[in-house]
Amino acid sequence: MTFEEAKEKAEIKVNEVGKKIMKIQENEDYWFFNAGLPNEQFFDDGAGSVYISKKDGTLIPMHLWLPEVQELNSKFEENSKTIYDYYDENNNLDLQKINVISDKRLIKIIEKVIGNNDPYWIEPIKKIVVQIMEMEEGTENNIGDLLGEDMQKFTSKQLFDIDKLVSEVCSQFKIKLDRSKYSNRIIGLPYNIPFKKVDERLKCPNCNEPLMFLEPDNTRLHCNKCDKYYINDNGSVGEETSTPYTRDDVLY
Repeated sequence: MTFEEAKEKAEIKVNEVGKKIMKIQENEDYWFFNAGLPNEQFFDDGAGSVYISKKDGTLIPMHLWLPEVQELNSKFEENSKTIYDYYDENNNLDLQKINVISDKRLIKIIEKVIGNNDPYWIEPIKKIVVQIMEMEEGTENNIGDLLGEDMQKFTSKQLFDIDKLVSEVCSQFKIKLDRSKYSNRIIGLPYNIPFKKVDERLKCPNCNEPLMFLEPDNTRLHCNKCDKYYINDNGSVGEETSTPYTRDDVLY
């Protein structure tokens, strides 16, 4: 198991709970990928964080309440070192390497959506999606402008296809390209019509911050900002509830 393979594997788990890899540590036996949310430095439930074995690639989720994981945590902390920290300006891990690995994950999703691995389609779609991911929520742009000079390489029919495929890829990351503002208005071809970036992750009814799914069964949601808990009602935010972490004999 190489580091690149381990990080790609960890990213899948982290993305499932709407987080990002914020810190990476290692010792002789494991890499530890700590999941979190940018700009929010606090301890959370550990959902999405994983250990990955260097020997065989075994993935061990960060279930803080399990004795065997607590034991692994304790041993790992004794001789581990940090190789990447989102909050550390002096990271000693090549950030370009991190981005390349993320690109690999994105390319796999694009290939799945378009049904092939033809660079002629993958490269423009990847270029656009990366820019959309970097946009602030609520800002507007259009596919043509994001494609830039490369727009001249494609026919109108191909640009229609790119516009559709970009929306499908973005939906895999729970990003919606909302053009409702311009519905029933004749203002141009679809790829020239502005869209608004909408983050469709489940939001806290109290403060509108993204919610996190709580492991091990993801039946509850938690807001880190206002510390409220909600029932996961088949993918929707249900009634407010209490924390599932109630045992006094377990370190959560």
